[in-house]
Amino acid sequence: MTELQPLHYIQNAQTNALAERLQYIKIIILDWDGVFNDGSKSVHAYSGFSEVDSMGLNMLRYGLWKVHQEMPYFYIVSGEDNPTAWQFVQREHFTGLYIKIKDKKKIVEEIAKRHSVPFQHIACVYDDINDLGMASMTGLRFLVGRESNPLLVQYAIKNGLCDYVTKHTGNNNAIREICELMLGGLNLYDVVITERMLMHETYTRYFEERNHIKPMLYQ
Repeated sequence: MTELQPLHYIQNAQTNALAERLQYIKIIILDWDGVFNDGSKSVHAYSGFSEVDSMGLNMLRYGLWKVHQEMPYFYIVSGEDNPTAWQFVQREHFTGLYIKIKDKKKIVEEIAKRHSVPFQHIACVYDDINDLGMASMTGLRFLVGRESNPLLVQYAIKNGLCDYVTKHTGNNNAIREICELMLGGLNLYDVVITERMLMHETYTRYFEERNHIKPMLYQ
């Protein structure tokens, strides 16, 4: 039997190359179920999110804003209709939310065309089989790890569909892990955290610009 790769995995072992690619990322696309949470649902409850991940995403947006001197585009793309996801997108002033999406490749094409950004400058965060088409198109791919699907992880690695597999699961702040990794790769972690702590005028300007964004809902 083929030995499985460890869960915590960087496909491009040369971290300098990963950091180089991070410099060009202008769009982040995130799946919802299984990424922000463990994907569980019930008749009377919707899957939610963590404030720990929310803070990480805000710091990552600030870091990318500093790199490009303009607001990066952040989208959530989900196969289901989840009111909590829409609440989160509005609260965080993301660019938009796509719901009830079965073919996520088409959404990547649409987003890239809307913002005139090449696929190589898009990063995606995903967790399952229905996201692989999206991962096949984007320039930087983060797969949320789960011990329950080691063969899927192996498949994604073998077929070049992920650049990093998280150590943590969706309900254990995998997003925060990715955000910290990206900020570290951009060599911006210390400055971003310090400026947020001090409410520096640069961070304040970013935050005001962020909060003027009116998210769009697509289906």
